Amino acid sequence: MVIGAIPLPAIAISLLATNRVPELLSASIFLCAVLCMLYMALNAKYLHRPLFVFFPMFVLSIFYFLDTINNPTENGIKHAVAISCVIAIIAFYINFSSILLRSNIFRSALLIEAMALVGAGMLGLNQKNFDMGAVLYASCTAYYLYIYDKPHQKRIFSSLLFFVFLSYLGISYDFRALIYLSFTIFGLFTIFNVAQYNRFRPLLMFTFLISAMSLFFYFYIHIDDFEITQQLNLLTQDKTGRQLTSGRQDLWPFILDYAMNTPIYGAGGGVLPKDFLSADFSSHNYYLQLFLQKGLIGLFLIFIFTMNIWNLMNRAQWGDARVNFSASVFLAFLVHNVTEVLMFQNALMVSIPAWIVISFGAAEPLETARNALPSFRA
Repeated sequence: MVIGAIPLPAIAISLLATNRVPELLSASIFLCAVLCMLYMALNAKYLHRPLFVFFPMFVLSIFYFLDTINNPTENGIKHAVAISCVIAIIAFYINFSSILLRSNIFRSALLIEAMALVGAGMLGLNQKNFDMGAVLYASCTAYYLYIYDKPHQKRIFSSLLFFVFLSYLGISYDFRALIYLSFTIFGLFTIFNVAQYNRFRPLLMFTFLISAMSLFFYFYIHIDDFEITQQLNLLTQDKTGRQLTSGRQDLWPFILDYAMNTPIYGAGGGVLPKDFLSADFSSHNYYLQLFLQKGLIGLFLIFIFTMNIWNLMNRAQWGDARVNFSASVFLAFLVHNVTEVLMFQNALMVSIPAWIVISFGAAEPLETARNALPSFRA
């Protein structure tokens, strides 16, 4: 049972290191991924997820590794290894979490680790967006464990407390994203819990989300062109001392213009904005960075993979609060990546806790199949 709890303690330990020791984080995540792959290899007969679920990410990781062969760069190697490690951890949890979560020992250990990660993030030793992101998704892990035993309760009041707690942290640490992301999770979780099943609703929800994210990106890079947003920005700055915008509206057009030079295959797996801009900026948008590096092909592969995960969740029993919560975290995580590079490259201390919660929900349909198997000791 212990191996299933490995990713979070490794991240919590690495969070306690300062930014002067980033190698500790990379080494701990790599070790986690190796152990997960070894565990799956030793228990291959219990693997139930077909290859097609992860096939898009296998292809994408191969593209990144091929780039490192043709043009070896430190960033290219890091990105290729990071994608492979995260996919290994996701595959492990999707295949085995339905077994591991039955153990009280495993759930207790995971809860302790999640709370340790929350505490480590609140110490503020790393960049604030990384620390608070880790706090958000580690808190989601803890809340999932809280609702695990009674999946058919609506959990509206407890989820409201969850939102209030994270909003308080967002205000206390002056991190607005924590407020809107926790509200997104709370709102979606409430909708999923009270909505009646309709076979078209999952597809409509996902389509709406993708459309809204695309419109947000387009609107944000043109935000300074609208008089009303200029007035709101001035009003916000006058009342709070902070601008309504974050500067991404100035950065994203330059990255997009450069990426349009190689729109199909991308500029290369190791390319970052600092390679063509005068300052060392993050893309602050995973999808934009993926378009920069791997073009439309990369965006298509990510879209197929996220659709596969979404479809897995929607095969589970409708009305299961655990799946509803995981689905809410999944959609909020997709939104989060519009403003940060988290999903498979940077800040894996943020993305891995998120993917663990998401994998729990995607693994729920396995429960029925597991019941038909001989007893399995993890």
